[in-house]
Amino acid sequence: MRKKRIIVVAILICISGIFYLLAGRLNQCSNPDPPDTIESSPLQTLILQDGERQWNISLSPDFDEEMLLKELQKINTQIEQPVKNEKWDFLNQVVIPGEAGRSVDLDATLKLIKQRISEGSPEPVSLVIELLEPTKVPDYKNENYSERLARYSTYFDPENEGRTNNIKLAANMLNDIIVAPQDEFSFNKVVGPTSQEKGFQNALVIVNQEFVMGLGGGVCQVSTTLYNSALLSGMEIAYRKNHSLPVGYIPLGRDAAVYYDSLDFRFRNPYDFPIQIKTEVSENRLSIAIYAPQPIDTSYRIEVGEARIIEPEVKIIPDPTLPKGEEVVAQQGRQGYQVEVYRIKVQNEQELRELVSKDIYPEQPKVVYLGI
Repeated sequence: MRKKRIIVVAILICISGIFYLLAGRLNQCSNPDPPDTIESSPLQTLILQDGERQWNISLSPDFDEEMLLKELQKINTQIEQPVKNEKWDFLNQVVIPGEAGRSVDLDATLKLIKQRISEGSPEPVSLVIELLEPTKVPDYKNENYSERLARYSTYFDPENEGRTNNIKLAANMLNDIIVAPQDEFSFNKVVGPTSQEKGFQNALVIVNQEFVMGLGGGVCQVSTTLYNSALLSGMEIAYRKNHSLPVGYIPLGRDAAVYYDSLDFRFRNPYDFPIQIKTEVSENRLSIAIYAPQPIDTSYRIEVGEARIIEPEVKIIPDPTLPKGEEVVAQQGRQGYQVEVYRIKVQNEQELRELVSKDIYPEQPKVVYLGI
């Protein structure tokens, strides 16, 4: 009988132990680990400082590390300054200096605060500031631009003095311009308004699908020549528009119209090295080349598809002042064109065909007055 009692007691003890373990496990599940608490301290207020600026943080009994981190993050929004990296100014051909950034080093500051609290010292805690140095940009004028990536030429009538003057003036503004890696070039930013004060003269320009005299006629030939050189050197075309009329110095689809400040020509340098624009005007030829400090392992060519002719419509306007049935042609009308342009990239004997543009040169209707 004594043996049975011992066995029963042992079983009860085992069962009690199991329930104790289960209860402990359940208690752990229902009560997850609390966040780290700040060690108890006689301090009631924590003073943080950055130079002459100070912040007071009340240390309540339930104040923990997570709450302190949130306070530091709030303070950091008042202190942090984003870093401004150096940039290449292609317009002025200089390096724009950068500015260092600053931010609170949260981990280092938190460690310092916990140490100060454990010591019970009422002295202010200086925030640990991390300085972010700007990325440096080299002076790209010091590069050796010996490798020609592409060159394109167009021709003009040197006896047209106004147009010749404008071409030379705009080309000279572009000469030696350096575009940094991944930067975007803007024709209008370099050439600007074609004003008389800058030396531009009157020559034919296109306005509302008509050739009229205007300041800066011929500048579009410079932007067009640069556009073709940019295409042939692998530049990424950011913005370009064709004229509203075909122009005689370039095939359809390969022109680039500019007009300050509404029509610009822009391209981006896709390479990890700078490029330099070189211009040359001699007799009746304008040439624009793009050079780099190193060669590229690709070549490019341009293909223009067959132009689709857009026939002009005929607009008949009744005119009671004319004899009945008589017709007077007020506007002859002009055909329009639609054309596609492709750039073919050749690399390792492989060709990649890229659609560059789908251009439309609008037709001009024929206008006839009809007597009624």
